Formats: sequence, structure tokens, C-alpha cells
Amino acid sequence: AEWEKGARGTDGRTFPWGKAEPNEKLCNFSRNVGQTTPVGQFSPEGDSPCGCADMAGNVWDWTADWFQPYPGNNKPDDAYGEKYRVVRGGSWDFDRLYLRCADRSGYAPVIGDDYVGFRCASTAF
Repeated sequence: AEWEKGARGTDGRTFPWGKAEPNEKLCNFSRNVGQTTPVGQFSPEGDSPCGCADMAGNVWDWTADWFQPYPGNNKPDDAYGEKYRVVRGGSWDFDRLYLRCADRSGYAPVIGDDYVGFRCASTAF
């Protein structure tokens, strides 16, 4: 929930920057650059409402959540449980479908790749 609020804000936007479809001026995805880019390269156009850079594309963000079904989803899936952590935001190596603020995927925490990272966050004091 915290990651999504940081990416989407409170106005229900589809992507961190709004409803416009992703393009090479807003974020790094679908190998349009071919590798990771420095954080903020797409700022301020691609930033979230709270000013977070690269919430879509560049690298997937790890979260502390286990990959579980959404409430009401009773479809069995081997990925659910304490096997995969939730990653959000898509990456430079993935299609635009994964860039939506609401999208999430599961990823094994024992695997390291150049398209998965993390960000530190804290509540304001």
C-alpha cells in the first residue's frame, strides 16, 4: 500500500506522471535505453505526485510484502505464499504493461538481477 501511494498519490492516476501512455521521455522501459539509467533522468516529467523519481521503469522495486492474492481472488497459484516478494514498477527490460501503479509481480528474494532494486522510504517526522 505504501509503495502504491508513493507512486500514484491520492488522485487515482494510472502511471506516476498521470494517465498519458509511457514513452521514452517519461521512463526507461522495454529496452528503450538498453540498461539502467541514473535516478532522476526522467525528472520532473516522469515523477510521481510526491516527487519520487523512477517509480515506473528503470528497476523493479522490492517491497516487504509476500506475494499473496488480492482479497476475493480464490484462484490457486503456486506463486502465492511465502515464496516470492512483491516487486512493483516494472523495469528497463520489461513491457509497458508492468508500469501501471496498480501492477505487481512476485519475485524470489534469493535471485539478483540488474532489473530489480530497492528504495529506502520513511514517514515524515
